[in-house]
Amino acid sequence: MNQLLLVVFCLFPAFASARALDIEQVKIRASIDEASLSEGQHAQLVASLKEIARIVSADCPASDRADRRLPFTLVMELDASGKVLSTWITGESEFSGCLSKTMSRSLLFVPPKAPFFTSFEYTFSNG
Repeated sequence: MNQLLLVVFCLFPAFASARALDIEQVKIRASIDEASLSEGQHAQLVASLKEIARIVSADCPASDRADRRLPFTLVMELDASGKVLSTWITGESEFSGCLSKTMSRSLLFVPPKAPFFTSFEYTFSNG
């Protein structure tokens, strides 16, 4: 039994929840993970995020157009299959919340390692 407890205590940091991290910590992890991608992997990630953004534009409420002009950053933790495990948002709004929910139900690109962190930064532009 003591050996089992020792193994659990030694492995606990590896299983510590990423949810305990704050937005600044996960943004740094996302930058590091994204920088580790090859050009081809980065292109796949960007294409995947663009496709999700296209879907979100159709799925999320458009009742408050001003809400869609608010900037936000969404950071996601992906598992080995590309499923979103956790999200963090700065600049919360109805639109960013809808985006987060839509992404949580979607598969993004399959990362080269898990967990993998990536971020989606949104700013509104008139042209």
